[in-house]
Amino acid sequence: MKRQASGFTLLEVLISIVILSIGLLGMAGLVATGIKNNHTASYRSQATVLADDILDRIRANKTAALAGQYSLAIGGTCPAAVTTVPGFDCAEWKARVENELPGGAAAVLIGINRDVTITIRWASGLDENQDGTVNASDVLAFTTTSQL
Repeated sequence: MKRQASGFTLLEVLISIVILSIGLLGMAGLVATGIKNNHTASYRSQATVLADDILDRIRANKTAALAGQYSLAIGGTCPAAVTTVPGFDCAEWKARVENELPGGAAAVLIGINRDVTITIRWASGLDENQDGTVNASDVLAFTTTSQL
């Protein structure tokens, strides 16, 4: 009388473990990519809010803005004294950019044709170019232009 084998063999179990492991590694990669993208999107949203904030302040004080009192270079200082409305607005906004974004820096350029260009930069904290290090090329930027 012949006995028939029933159940799984060791080889079948090992193959199924390998396939399951590859699937789990793929899922872990998707989760990591999702977290990275969510992190970047959060900072980009914050930069948008900050840009809208300074635009509202500039529109509320157009005369001072056209006189260059809101102009700011990356890493520069605000041109107006902190005791004035434009100086306070600029200094407070610049501090918010630096505090709310990692390595945050901003520039405000008001052109002679009444266009305002706002650039906000921050360190992503991630290896954006995937070279194994976090360096200067991993700085992200948000730029918007509006008309006064």
